[in-house]
Amino acid sequence: MDKDTDKSSLGFPQLDRLRWRVDVTISSNHLARVLQPSILMEMTLSDGSIKTFEVSVEQFHALRHAVARSIHEMEALEPKLEQVAEMERRVERRTAVVKADSLLKKSGYVGGRGG
Repeated sequence: MDKDTDKSSLGFPQLDRLRWRVDVTISSNHLARVLQPSILMEMTLSDGSIKTFEVSVEQFHALRHAVARSIHEMEALEPKLEQVAEMERRVERRTAVVKADSLLKKSGYVGGRGG
């Protein structure tokens, strides 16, 4: 699919920049030693907005798997969308032929002979 077409047809902002870092909590008020990692992500979107969120390692893996699965599903759909587009082109060509035949019949032109 054409990327320029995708941008204008979806209406959602695009991801312009993704920054991330891994933070590790070494200790807390309740426990002397925690050593719990988390991932802090900052997304800058094409509309200028910045979204920041923090996820656990488990949540990050779930997000990563969900994104990979979505990409796989989109790749599987792409050939089917191409088939639909080809069918639409065929229908448009057939419709044009039928309209042309109808106009020719109305004008009295039949089978290569006039009136």
